[in-house]
Amino acid sequence: MAVAGLLQGGGNPLVNYNYVDVAEGTGIQTYYLGTTWSNGTSQAILAANKNYSNEVVSWVYATGLSATVFAEVNERNFDVYFNLPKQINGKAFVYVPLGAQLGGDGTYNTFIKASICKLEGTTSTVLASASSAIVSYALAGAVNMASGAAIVSITVPTTHFRKGDALRLKIEQYGTINGAVRDGYFFFMNDPMDTGKLIPEISKYPVVTTSYLNVPFRLDI
Repeated sequence: MAVAGLLQGGGNPLVNYNYVDVAEGTGIQTYYLGTTWSNGTSQAILAANKNYSNEVVSWVYATGLSATVFAEVNERNFDVYFNLPKQINGKAFVYVPLGAQLGGDGTYNTFIKASICKLEGTTSTVLASASSAIVSYALAGAVNMASGAAIVSITVPTTHFRKGDALRLKIEQYGTINGAVRDGYFFFMNDPMDTGKLIPEISKYPVVTTSYLNVPFRLDI
């Protein structure tokens, strides 16, 4: 949806949002989690359009995990830089497919913590965070991988972004393994085009592999 006249002067610009919540006075923009490759370096980004991602999964092999105490096993920061001043306020929504793959037989437990941050230069400030529900998978033998989804709602305080600032979504994945061997794989998806279904192991499970963030921008109405 296009909202006219949000900026003063210089004509009648249009600001496009995926949808508008008039009652809350916010325009909701969806950003998709993905990665690009530039000059030999992988960059994790938030993009308003669906594009193919250089990497469709953020994967890690964790060793020596506790059976009961969660430890951080995976972390990644996804950024979008603003070319115009912005102001956010309200409920952000995060959807991230995640899962585990067999290392040793046992019960794999995992969840994500999602943080909305403001990035000014090299300084990152956490504005608000929330954690998803814990998902558990019993993995052994032929049942060597399982996946599901983390859904998180985050209330973000009113925050102004200047031109050149970035909005950052920090994803931290935590895990435990209850088994004789407490080593195994944990992952979450960053796949805007939902191509993860082409990965044989992941294609067994009916989960959309696209991760996204809905951001509430304040409307001047």
